[in-house]
Amino acid sequence: MLRFVTLWIVVFMVSAVSWAQNSENSSKIWRLNEEGKIQASHNEGKTWEDAGANAEARLNALHFVNTNDGWAVGQNATLLHWDGEKWGEVLIFSTANLFSVYFQDTKNVCVAGSNGTLLFWDGTSWNEEASPTAETLINVKRATNGNLQITAQSGALFEKENGQWKAKAAPIAPLLSASLSKLEE
Repeated sequence: MLRFVTLWIVVFMVSAVSWAQNSENSSKIWRLNEEGKIQASHNEGKTWEDAGANAEARLNALHFVNTNDGWAVGQNATLLHWDGEKWGEVLIFSTANLFSVYFQDTKNVCVAGSNGTLLFWDGTSWNEEASPTAETLINVKRATNGNLQITAQSGALFEKENGQWKAKAAPIAPLLSASLSKLEE
């Protein structure tokens, strides 16, 4: 079991740099560098410049739906919004560390963080939603079936079906345990 925990931490820590492109037609590419600061490139990643986000806390993830709408999240409930011209901090009533942000359109944004924190933007305001777990949530995404999925730090997977969060079998666990058994031989 100790090897599984060690391997999981390594897999989680390798993804220190996040990337995003704010539109299929835009040449601007965004990333979070190793220090959790937003950088932008106008030449397909050949050079990077500071994006002027000025967040004091370390940022953990960013996501864009178009050239005028992007979100970044980080430590100490840091939430930044890109409005097409500049990054601005958005104040929310939370103290959680935020680790993932996903949105399908400008009125459906989900943020996941420590202690099971789930925040949703409806186009007007941020609201907290009851979480299916008290674990730290490290990833939020849209599943191939269109449902929203969240992943906990332990690897537990939850999917929102008909407005209710339901535990799902995590596809990565059997793969990891099979790999580990071969390493022990």
